Amino acid sequence: EKAIAIAEKSLVHADASGRASIALARLMAAAGRISDACTTLEGLMDREVDANLLDQAATGIVMAAPGSARAHLLQARLRIARGESTLGVESLAKVFECPDLDQAPVAEVCRKVIEGGLDREGRVSRKLGEFLVERGSVEDAVQIILYQLEHDPDWVFAQIQKLLQREKTNASVLILLAVHKLLAGREGEAGAALQHLSSRKDLKSKSDVAQVLSRLSHLMDRFPRLRRFRASVTAGIGDAKESASDWLALLFKGE
Repeated sequence: EKAIAIAEKSLVHADASGRASIALARLMAAAGRISDACTTLEGLMDREVDANLLDQAATGIVMAAPGSARAHLLQARLRIARGESTLGVESLAKVFECPDLDQAPVAEVCRKVIEGGLDREGRVSRKLGEFLVERGSVEDAVQIILYQLEHDPDWVFAQIQKLLQREKTNASVLILLAVHKLLAGREGEAGAALQHLSSRKDLKSKSDVAQVLSRLSHLMDRFPRLRRFRASVTAGIGDAKESASDWLALLFKGE
């Protein structure tokens, strides 16, 4: 602790290269101050610091605290920033095995990885989806599950079942279920779900449905009934432009 205090007072403030801060983080990790060590390294991520030294220090923190979600998340962010996406995804997956998962901003980092096209095998979206199904908001969970809708339908259906146990009338889940059934060729069951959602008058249900369907424009030509349903929903929430666009598309297709 004395060495840490000296480093904090005498070295870090004049540390242009970041080396003293890295050394301080190593000392903190050795002293069991994992959160402080992570904070110190995180403060260097936007500076021109030797990336190898940063990665080595992060690896040292992970070795000192293999059960720390924040340590694995830090290592993942550093590796992804260096262009080592495969190793970064591996580190990110380990975050979900840590008991202190709720204390790390894992969802934010995962979303950046997914939206950046780095989740090529869907490993991150499945991990994050399962986490949100258990502990996040239903609407957030649905938005992540959508990434696997056409790639892993069995996994998607398993998550839908869990979400229905949480909120069996949630509009986001029900429209996801309807589209899942359409893709599976079960059009009768999908139609029943769409008819039920059409009967809802509350604005939140309509808005939640519209948000999900906004991610599925690539399916509208394949399923005209779904486009017609979306046109009706967007009209119901006052989005005249989107509604008109869908109605025109149906008209041009002779639907």
